[in-house]
Amino acid sequence: MSIYTLGLLSLEQNDCETAISWLTEAIRQDAGDFDAFHNRGIAYFRLASYSDAIADFTEAIRLHPEAADSFYCRGEAFAGMNEKDGAIADFTEAIRLNPWLTAAYSSRAIEYSEKGNYAQAIADFTAAIRQDPRDPEHFWNRSITYKRMSEEQLAKADYLETMRFDARYFEIRWATCDNHYSKRLDRLPIRGYREN
Repeated sequence: MSIYTLGLLSLEQNDCETAISWLTEAIRQDAGDFDAFHNRGIAYFRLASYSDAIADFTEAIRLHPEAADSFYCRGEAFAGMNEKDGAIADFTEAIRLNPWLTAAYSSRAIEYSEKGNYAQAIADFTAAIRQDPRDPEHFWNRSITYKRMSEEQLAKADYLETMRFDARYFEIRWATCDNHYSKRLDRLPIRGYREN
C-alpha cells in the first residue's frame, strides 16, 4: 500500500494528524503530487488550521489550475478565516470551472449574504436549489436571507419547503429563531485512490 493511500485512509477515518504525516511524506517523495496537497489541505481544514489549508490548496491549484474542487476547498478555508472576498473569489472560480458544483453556489451565497449582498445571495441559493432540489439546507439558507431582507412571506415559503424534508428539525430551528446558515463541510471533496 502506498504512502499516499495510507494518508487517504487516515483522512477518511478523520485521523487528520496521521493523514497529514502520511501526506507530507508523499509530498516529500513527489513535490508535484496534486492529490496529496489537496487532501492534506482538507486535513488541515478539518483541524481549523486554515492558513496551512490555504497554502496546500494554493499549491494544488498551481499544479492543476483547472481543479474546481481545490478552488472550492480553498474558498471554504478563506471563509473559515472570515476572509469573505477571498472566499467569494474562489467560489466564483470553482463555479466557472464547474458550473455543476452546487456547494460552491451555496457557500458563495452565504458569503454574499454575510456581506449584505442579498440579491446575489438569493440568486446563488436559487441556483443551488435548481441543481439539487432535494437538499433542504438550500431552502433553509435562502429562508434566512429572506428573513434578513424582511421578506417574511418568502422566508416562510422556503421554511415550509424545508418541512417536507425533516419537519421536526426545521420546526425547532424556526421556533428558536435560529438564523444561522447551514453548511455541510464534511462534504469537502477528497481526491480519490489511485494505483501505485
